[in-house]
Formats: sequence, structure tokens, C-alpha cells
Amino acid sequence: MRSLPPEARARVLWIFLLCLSVGSLVPTVAWGRAGGGENFGGGGGGGGGGGGGFSGGGGGFGGGSFGGGGSSGYRHTGSSGPGTPVSPIVLIFIAVIVLIIISNAMQAARQQHVTRTVQRGNQRQAEQLRQAALQTIQQRDPAFALEAFLARVETAFQKIQVAWSEQELGPVRAFLSDGVSERFSLQIKMLQAAGIRNVVRNVQVLSRQPAALYSTAQFDTIHVRVAARAEDFNADLKTGKALPGTEHTGDFVEFWSFHRRPGAKSLQANGSIEGQCPRCGAALQIVDQAKCPSCGAQVNSGEYDWVLSEITQESEFTVPGSEQDLPGIADLQTRDPGFNTLHIEDRVSVMFWRMRAAEFYGDVKYAAPVMTPDLNQEFRTALSSHSRYWKDAAVGQVEVMDAQPGEEGTDLLRVKVRWSGILLDRSTSRPQVLREKSIYTHAFTLLRQHDTQTNPAGTFTSAGCSQCGAPLDVNENGACVYCGATLTNGQYDWVLSGMERYSEEMARQHFVSLQSARTQGASKVAAATDTPLALAILAQAALIDGVLDERERSLLKQLGARRGMTGDQVEDVIRQTSAHDTQLPTPANPQQAKDYLSQLVHVFLADGTISRSEEKLIAAYATSVGLTPADVRLAVNQERTRVYQGSKES
Repeated sequence: MRSLPPEARARVLWIFLLCLSVGSLVPTVAWGRAGGGENFGGGGGGGGGGGGGFSGGGGGFGGGSFGGGGSSGYRHTGSSGPGTPVSPIVLIFIAVIVLIIISNAMQAARQQHVTRTVQRGNQRQAEQLRQAALQTIQQRDPAFALEAFLARVETAFQKIQVAWSEQELGPVRAFLSDGVSERFSLQIKMLQAAGIRNVVRNVQVLSRQPAALYSTAQFDTIHVRVAARAEDFNADLKTGKALPGTEHTGDFVEFWSFHRRPGAKSLQANGSIEGQCPRCGAALQIVDQAKCPSCGAQVNSGEYDWVLSEITQESEFTVPGSEQDLPGIADLQTRDPGFNTLHIEDRVSVMFWRMRAAEFYGDVKYAAPVMTPDLNQEFRTALSSHSRYWKDAAVGQVEVMDAQPGEEGTDLLRVKVRWSGILLDRSTSRPQVLREKSIYTHAFTLLRQHDTQTNPAGTFTSAGCSQCGAPLDVNENGACVYCGATLTNGQYDWVLSGMERYSEEMARQHFVSLQSARTQGASKVAAATDTPLALAILAQAALIDGVLDERERSLLKQLGARRGMTGDQVEDVIRQTSAHDTQLPTPANPQQAKDYLSQLVHVFLADGTISRSEEKLIAAYATSVGLTPADVRLAVNQERTRVYQGSKES
């Protein structure tokens, strides 16, 4: 038998001695009483609910009496004195109960030890990565101070809240990537079209902590966890008065991702976040492109100062792994040393928001510069056939999945995009809601010519022509209207060639490929987790009988909360699932079914713990695909062992 940690051994020994002491009292006290109330009661003395293993799941001593019912579980009908001999059957029964208690206690102690080890291991791994990256950054830039950087992040956070409320991005444009800028710009224009302004006030930053630091040959990266509290409301754009029923006050957590090129140094004076050019020190007056009007520097390139490239909700954030571990990426980087996933994520963000703009304005020209001609025609046809657009769209996550060789000398990338929105129809005088807010996940396919090389200096300038730097705008032939370069055939940069729904089979393949990379000893890889999709699968399994009871709903919220989802976000998933917008996986064979199961367990066992009730919820899904509770237990034990061993080795 595997040895237990000291604290677990002490707990088991304590339980064993306590059980023996209870057994020694049997002839004289316990069995002569009607039910043994004060000794085994649900809330009394040492044997109650919190008394050390005697209640509920403790191994046979349940809520208030021994052996079942509400009063007496055993009643001695004759006299019972000190000299009365005890039947061997009674002693054997007591011994069996003691063994059951010890066995359950040992199992619980082991599980608690595994959970603590995993949690400590995760903390150690994160701290080791942080310290190693911080050391590398400081070797390149001796003046870098983490606390000073975090103070600048708080300044950036506060300035963006003001810029959003005033619907004026000029003061913050200098440190925004093009992807973030496109997002804010479109959202503000949609609010203005609706005649409203979203006001954020009384903003308090409760904490700002480094969640992860990375330093590579191409970029220094710091992901910052920002916890804040604020009030917000919608105001009439003309009168400035708050619209009734729109006020909201609450706490929230976001992860802000900042990057800079390795050659950039900490500034002795103000930089782009403070409104000054990090290259020449001149005041920045930016309208569109993030260029210094004095020296012409592209101030959001990362060459001179930190750039904000992504804002991620807590439920969606995972610490990124090495991009070289993604299928096909290492080969791509061999041919294109400047390739980096940061540019892809920013480029895809621009693509997403350009499509939302095209739908909102009913004009394909907004998306034309980032699409292949074939997809452009499909999109144009779709736009002309309806009057739909997405309100309150938000991107939760953009994640590169893999790279593949394409046809006729091209390369392909697949990128997962998770987003949410409310679908409206504007064909009537007042837009009608066609679909309430729901979460969607799509796979974008990007295309580029095989011999094209990435320009690292253009990583965060995805909304400009890669040849002349002018704002993206093309003629009917896909050529830049300023310099004439053809932008839609993948000759200079990645373009969107297709979209499809991110299926459960894609999720399974993604999970298996990353598990393979991890098994082969590759560097740490981000988990291929999709918490909303996993919750939807469990919810739909629970809804097989047509009803989701309160216990199941509570369990789903509990699982979601452990992965950073709010109750409202989980309710959105449940509502979407009830509307049959999420399809259950349909594995083609038992091995695929087990792969699906392993992925679900992987999502919800990230911290090394999973409750019996949660395990039963996963078992409901397993049953729906022809697996058994034993398969669930095996998957849980295997995943717990994997994360436990990984944590011990850290």
C-alpha cells in the first residue's frame, strides 16, 4: 500500500483509536441506550457532522442514529450490566465498521493530499516561470521594475475606462494593438448609433498581479490579473441622463496582456501609456494610426514601449503554453523565423470585428480587405439575403489550434474564436431580437502563400496595409487603394479563407494533440479547455429527461465557478443548451468516447479536486455515450495521477 503523508497518517490513527474507544464502551453504555443519542447524533459531541469522519460520507455512521431510522437503530430488550458478554457477531460487525471508516478516511486523506500537492505544484510552476522570465527581462533591461510596470498597468486601466465612457479613444490609442482598437471603435460606434453612451464611474482597482511572465526571442510578455469594482450605466447620448434600469455595480476580474520587443528598454520618462512618444518624448496627438506626429515612430509596434494586445475575461483565461508545441507551428517557424501567434491573434481579432462591422452597416467593404475573394463573395451573398447583425458582441478567447499545408503553395492556420452576442433583425422599424445572448465557438481558417515572411514589427498593426501602412481599404480587385498591393490573396499577410462551427470532434482532436505533446516531454502546454462547451455537454446530458433540477443546476454553477465563470454566464450556457444550440458529441467508437470523457475530466480537475456529485454529473454524460461509471472513475484517477505527478516534479 502506498504510504500516506504524515498529516494523513495522524488523522487515520486518530480515527482508529477513536473507533476502538467506542467499541470498548459497547458492553456498558452505548448499546443499553435507546438509539445512543448523545454519542452518535448528527450535530453532537465528537461523532456529529464536523466531528472527524462519523457523519454522511464517513463510512456508515449517518445522521443521528446507528443503522438507519430516526430513533433507535438497536435496542437491547434485557438487562445490560458490566459483566454481560458481547456476542462475537457484534464484535465482528464493529470490526468491519472500523475497517470501513479507516479505508474511507485513508482514501479521503489521499485525495486531499493529491489536491494540495497539485495546488502547491501549480503555484510553484507559475512562480518558477515568473521568476525565470523576470530574470531574463531584467538581464535585457536592468532598469525594469515589476512594481513600476504594474503601476503603469493601473494607469492604463483607469485611462481606458475614461476613454470608453467619453467615447474618445485618442488618449489611449498609442498603447492599443490594432485588434483591441478595432474592437473598441466598433462597439462605440454601435452605441452611438443606438443613441447611448455607456458610462463607467467610481472605478477602484482592488488588485493588479502578474498572472504570467514570458520572455522569448521575439517578445517580452506579461499577463496581469486586474480585479476591480465599478459602477456603470447607459446614458442618453443627447441629454446625458441615465436610462432607467441600466445601473449596475459590481466586482469583476480581467486579464490584460502586454507585450514589447526584446530591444525595448524601461523608460526614464513618460511613455505611450502616459501620452508621450516613447521614442522622442513628444506629446502624442493620435487620430487614427498610432504614429508619433513628431518623429513618425509606430508607437504601438512594441519596439519602444509596452502594447496592450488583449483583454480576457477570467473564465476564458488560460496561461499560454509554448507556441512551438502546437501542431505544425515548429515547421512553420523553421521557414518563417518571424512567425508568432501574437500577430495571428491580433489579426484574427481584426477579422472578427471587421465582419461584425460589415453586418452592422450592411456593407461588405469593411471585411473585404481581410478575406479571400471566394469567402468575400459568400459573405456578400449572405449579407444581401437578410438584415441581421450582432449586438453586444464580445470576444472571449482567440487561440491558435494548428498549422497545415494548403493547396497550390499555401499554408493554412486554424484559430479557435469564442465569442458571444445577441442576434437582431433590423428589417422592421424597431430591431427585433432573434436570439438572446449566447456563447459561440468557431474555427477560423487563415491562408497565406507558402514563401511569405512575417514582419515582427507589424505584429500589432493588423488593421493597416502591410506594404504601405495606410488604413485597410481595397478596391474590387482586392488591391490597396493607396499603394496598389494585392492584400486578399495571402501574398503579404494572412487572410480569412473559411469559418466553421468549432465542433466537439475538433475539441477532441485539439485535446489529444496537446496531450500527446505533453506526454512526449514537450514544454508546458496550455490546457485545451473549453469550459462553456464542456458545461453545455454536461447540461445537455442532464437534460435528457427534459428537466434540469436545482441540484444539477447548482452543480453546473459550482463547476463553472471553479473555472472563473459567473452564475449569469453559466445560465447563458444552460439557456443555449436548452434551445438545442449545442450538439452532444457523437463518438464513432469507444476510444473516441473515452477521449471526450478525458477532456471533460481534464477541464474540471485542473485544481486536482472533483466532488462526488460533480463526478455523478460527468457520469450522466458518460452513460449517454455508452460508457460506465467505472470508466469515469478510471478517467478521474488517471487525470488526478497525471496532474499529481506533474506537480511533484515541478
